[in-house]
Amino acid sequence: MNHILRFTCIIATLILLAGCTGNRVGLHDVTPEMSTLSQTYTDVDVDLAMVDNQNNRMFEEDLGRVWYTNRPSRLSPLPVVNTTGNSP
Repeated sequence: MNHILRFTCIIATLILLAGCTGNRVGLHDVTPEMSTLSQTYTDVDVDLAMVDNQNNRMFEEDLGRVWYTNRPSRLSPLPVVNTTGNSP
């Protein structure tokens, strides 16, 4: 009889503990569509794409300055006309 009472108390305790934790299942992520405090996952992806695009274009300009292709050659014996619209 003592074993049955002990077994019943253990099972009752487990049922009570399992019943109390079931209420918190939906509260682990209240805003599943938000990535940060103010942006959704799509907003973050658009921002990262814009930054990557700007970085790639700046890298192209940097390479032009490194290889001196951002302006015409000054070694020509004839005058070179600037057709880019950029100031020399």
